[in-house]
Amino acid sequence: MADIADGTFAVQWGTDADLSAAYEIHRAYRGLELGLVDAMVIAAAERLGASAIATLDHRYFGAVKIRGNPQLLPRDA
Repeated sequence: MADIADGTFAVQWGTDADLSAAYEIHRAYRGLELGLVDAMVIAAAERLGASAIATLDHRYFGAVKIRGNPQLLPRDA
């Protein structure tokens, strides 16, 4: 939380366009039963061209082909 407060990391809440993209991601990976929050994180990361996503949820994030192929931290560190 301190890293977010001091600006080391940014929190992205998403946009309406991310919601549409998240739905398409959810549909494309229907078999994963990907939830709204995970799909929104992926959609926002793609929109932002993120180089990394901090997550411990490798089941979903490791299975989805994310545009830009961001690192999954801490797994890829």
